[in-house]
Amino acid sequence: MIARFKAAPAPRDLVARVRLAVELAVTVMLEQPEVNRAVMSWIGMAGPSPGQVLAHSTALWALATQAEEVPSSGDRSRDVAELSVQLALGFRGVLSFWTAGEIADDELAPAAQTIAATLVAGFSDPQHGAGRREQ
Repeated sequence: MIARFKAAPAPRDLVARVRLAVELAVTVMLEQPEVNRAVMSWIGMAGPSPGQVLAHSTALWALATQAEEVPSSGDRSRDVAELSVQLALGFRGVLSFWTAGEIADDELAPAAQTIAATLVAGFSDPQHGAGRREQ
């Protein structure tokens, strides 16, 4: 997923970059759905020690949320990092329901795009999202 995102021409707009990341991630998952469902089931199992699933999952979304127009310091930078984590959690949630068979293959992309769009909208709206926090 990360390699495909890096190889694709990245749009400058945050919404378009996230949409592209979702599109590429869904494409990868649907190329071998049986294998990917099995992998997702295995990753979801508790083990003797915590893994690095969240860090690995966040990497794609960190690339998608990077932007030249976002400052590299201050609250906005912290918010962008948090958005990456929230996108990873949201996409993983959609994949969990897909893995369980509750979301069909043809419903995966719309469900993933909807959660990503909702999170980005919350981030972009200074009244409701991560863009503005009281400290």
